[in-house]
Parts: sequence; structure tokens; C-alpha cells
Amino acid sequence: MQIFNKYIIQIDEKRLAELIFYWNYFDKPCSLLLMKPKTEGLAAVKVTVDTPEAADFLLHAKNKINFKLFNDEK
Repeated sequence: MQIFNKYIIQIDEKRLAELIFYWNYFDKPCSLLLMKPKTEGLAAVKVTVDTPEAADFLLHAKNKINFKLFNDEK
């Protein structure tokens, strides 16, 4: 499975702190771009996974936090 890619995380606004906690825990392995989606109560986060450390962060966070992950190939 090829995990190196650009993704959009759709996450409940109440869970953003958990995402940032894991991002800090993994020593900020990638950039996070917070965006406001059209759905109230949700947030969108753009992330580029281009290192093994960033992949570890994303997989760990996905397993611990309930969020949706979308491919952002444009």
C-alpha cells in the first residue's frame, strides 16, 4: 500500500486537540493546514505524507481518533 500522498482529514472540531496532541507527540512530522469545511461542527486538515515519520503519525492518529481520511490528488 502506497501511503505517501496528500490527504484531507475530516474531523469533528471537538477532536482537533487530539490530532494536534499526536502531531506534537510524533515531533511535528509534517505540515498541517486547518481549513473550514462547509459542514458545521467539522474541520478539514490538509496533510502531505512524504516521510515514514509522517506516515506513522497519520496511521497512529487514524487508529486512535475517529476521523475520515480522503485522498487529495489534484
